[in-house]
Amino acid sequence: MDNVTSDAPAVDASRLWYNVVKAIAGFLAPNDIACSVRLTNKAAREHLRGSQHTTIHVSQPCLPGDFRRRWAAEGAVNDMTITQRRRLVCLAISSGVLANIVVAYEAASCAPTAEMMEAAAASGKPETCDWLLDAGCSWGAALVAAERAGHWHVFDHLLTRCCSCGVDEAYAALRSGHARFLDWLELRRPGVLKELPEFRIEKLLAAAAEGCDLATFQRIYDVWQQKSEGSSAAARAARSGLLEGGSGPAAQLQRAMLRRQRRLLLRDSQRELVLAAAAGSPTPDWCDKVEWLETQPGYQRGPSAAAAAAAARADGMERLAWLRQRGYEMHPKAFEPATFAAAGRQGNIDVVRHLLTELALYHLAQHAAEAAAEAGQLDFLRALHDLCQLSSDEGLAVAVHAARAGHQHVVAWAVEALGLDLAGCVEQQQELLAAAAESGSLELLDWVWACGGPQRQQQQQQQQLQARRSHRGLEGAVKGGCRAALEWMADHGFLEPQVVPEVPTPLYVLAARNGDRATLRWLRLLLPGDDQLPAGLQGHIAAAAGEFSHLIIGSLVRAAGATVELGLEGVGPGNPGVLGWLARNPVPLSSLSSGITSNVSDLEHQNSQQQD
Repeated sequence: MDNVTSDAPAVDASRLWYNVVKAIAGFLAPNDIACSVRLTNKAAREHLRGSQHTTIHVSQPCLPGDFRRRWAAEGAVNDMTITQRRRLVCLAISSGVLANIVVAYEAASCAPTAEMMEAAAASGKPETCDWLLDAGCSWGAALVAAERAGHWHVFDHLLTRCCSCGVDEAYAALRSGHARFLDWLELRRPGVLKELPEFRIEKLLAAAAEGCDLATFQRIYDVWQQKSEGSSAAARAARSGLLEGGSGPAAQLQRAMLRRQRRLLLRDSQRELVLAAAAGSPTPDWCDKVEWLETQPGYQRGPSAAAAAAAARADGMERLAWLRQRGYEMHPKAFEPATFAAAGRQGNIDVVRHLLTELALYHLAQHAAEAAAEAGQLDFLRALHDLCQLSSDEGLAVAVHAARAGHQHVVAWAVEALGLDLAGCVEQQQELLAAAAESGSLELLDWVWACGGPQRQQQQQQQQLQARRSHRGLEGAVKGGCRAALEWMADHGFLEPQVVPEVPTPLYVLAARNGDRATLRWLRLLLPGDDQLPAGLQGHIAAAAGEFSHLIIGSLVRAAGATVELGLEGVGPGNPGVLGWLARNPVPLSSLSSGITSNVSDLEHQNSQQQD
């Protein structure tokens, strides 16, 4: 007994803590590991140091205190453009944590958008939808987003809140392959689609052909084909009644019925639209849908529209070869800029080379180049330039599109390979500087600003002065909404009194059109002018933001400098639209600042009561 030995391996005590932490982390969400477990001690930080453990995902639930420390800090979003700030709010909405959504919304300091409402519907949180609605958010395609995510309780809730539901929502759902949207909508609002004046059967069938699988598409097609046949008989009856003459109420009713029935009929050109949608479908069974449509009455092989739609897909060459074997035409007029733009975004040089060499569509090459530049597809651009030798004007367009997207390597290539002369051409430098400012990339701004080199320093200084006076760079920065880019402009003399007019109305209008409260506040603080904005400028801001709700317009005008009430010069209660509403409702804007926060507090109180 005293000399008993064991063959079991010795336990490494130094690994014990690591194994325990690893086991615990396996049951936790990534944000809990990054915000909690790693902060327990030094050993935890050492063992959990991979990017999967250190990254905080905004789209996932996170402790409100941790979220606030990151995103409520001063300057937390200074390096973000208006597009990125909107994206931040959408990601926070996806988490479903209302407290974090409020923090992200306040940090982004931008007007709520339809994309935010769609993110709320997709998250399955009707209370978030209500909060956004109270903040003045538009509906967007919220119903479609709720249906895609399978949140039927949100779908019903949105309908009870009178969410907009029209043909565009139905088309969007079908293009995404979600035919249940039509079924559910028909249960809630029977016959709503075909009664809408903008409804077109060919668009509905084309959407189904694009997004649904063959079986689902066949079911939808058969249902609406029956309705089309019934409409054809009704249209013949209505037409025969009209031929008998008459102009009274009965004849007017018959004409209205005839117009409505015609919307359910398919003509040959409309069948080509459906066939083209099937040929360009992203589903794996796209060719099965094409073959099935070819067997239906009225459909014929051969329309060039099908080839054009197929060419826009990533496997466009294979689709074109398959269609050509079946006798489909490739007429040059069928190929539009959208086909080339899609190929450019995907970097699909084979399709573009085929269309250029076979059909000589060189006049459409620029659309492919611009889309490729925006997507950062440098290899595609090099190959395209070898094919058709892009001109300097086309090169400038390529550089501008790349600069707006922040792709400095593409900009540098375009300047060098396509014959741009930023040091010698003021117009080129100004246009490129505005695009770089819109992207928010300080590195790209520095690069464009310094183009020319020390050997042309005097000419460069003259160009830089002209660039300041043109205001194009500053307008690009305001449009992009990146605080860091705006401050770069201030540091480089774009806001000097001799450069900027006393009240630069276009800058305020650009920011208001974006719904960008943060940029409006920045402009008011740094641009010259009196403390109180002129009433006329307030009217310009309100008009520019006309697509937003009244509540949002009020907050934008307040961000620009109106501190008490909206007084709009030359506007009275009788004016139509937004300006008239503002004149009829001169509420103190101070009451708007706390409205959203109080609504959130009410919602959180209601939720806590429901949980209790």
